[in-house]
Amino acid sequence: SHERGWSEQWEYREIIQLGAANYKLTSTSFDLIGTIEIFVKPSKNKKLSEYITKLTGINDKILEKNGITFQEALEKFTSFTLGSKIIISNGLDGMVLRENCILNGLSYPFEKGRVVNVRPLLSKTTGIEYKKLVSSELPSLLGMRPPDSKHSALSDAKSVGIALKKLRDSNLI
Repeated sequence: SHERGWSEQWEYREIIQLGAANYKLTSTSFDLIGTIEIFVKPSKNKKLSEYITKLTGINDKILEKNGITFQEALEKFTSFTLGSKIIISNGLDGMVLRENCILNGLSYPFEKGRVVNVRPLLSKTTGIEYKKLVSSELPSLLGMRPPDSKHSALSDAKSVGIALKKLRDSNLI
């Protein structure tokens, strides 16, 4: 699907997991103060592909047991982000979230400019090619240890935070 640009009529970039790490940023600190991880039951492609299961470790049984509707997940995610001025993503997460809102007949809850893609900044700052800056690889690319398993939404969010903290501590951003 990714290689085809999600061009088939039945292909949707359905969110099956939302994860976020909340950091408190001051002039002297960059501290993790909270996390959230939510499993989402897909509404269109109800059976996960073998590829996505191998990549993420998420399978149909996990979603059946722990998953909630996209609407419920969006409400939880929105509530988690209430105190945050911006929501940082590394890539097109804001666009995919918007697509999922449309797919589920919901309004996109974030005002324009609140979800910020930091990948261009990371590429410019590090000199690493844009497409190589995959969230789960960021700590390794910067010579650091990744936080948890790769390709989980929460682990990826923590990886972005780790990378930003390292760059900030190095006075690069």
